[in-house]
Amino acid sequence: MDYDCDTCTDVMRDIADLQTQAHLAAPHMPVRFAFMVKEFESLFLADEATTRQVLKSIPLDAAFPSTPESIRGAKEWLSKALPKGQAYKETIHQDRISSQLSLEVLRKTSASFNRFERSLLDLIQ
Repeated sequence: MDYDCDTCTDVMRDIADLQTQAHLAAPHMPVRFAFMVKEFESLFLADEATTRQVLKSIPLDAAFPSTPESIRGAKEWLSKALPKGQAYKETIHQDRISSQLSLEVLRKTSASFNRFERSLLDLIQ
């Protein structure tokens, strides 16, 4: 889930609140939550090499953010990084970039990915 709203300030507290609600609603079912801060496309900013590989027209001098999860509007950032007349299109680019993301890079650069991976592993182990 994306985690981008005016009152979204404490991701761990909000996840804990949701976990509590889920446990109260269905104590017998394992449920985990993971948010992408600020949005799913933040992962693309966290894996510059893959994003550049798919969006080849991003100029080499375009500096990717050092803290991708602090960017509000990652889709817009990607569109602005592309040359005039081009834009990031979720329906075209999201699948292409997502399928090539480096899990190793994301483990090093994305707290959101790490929370997602831990949540997933908790459910299957």
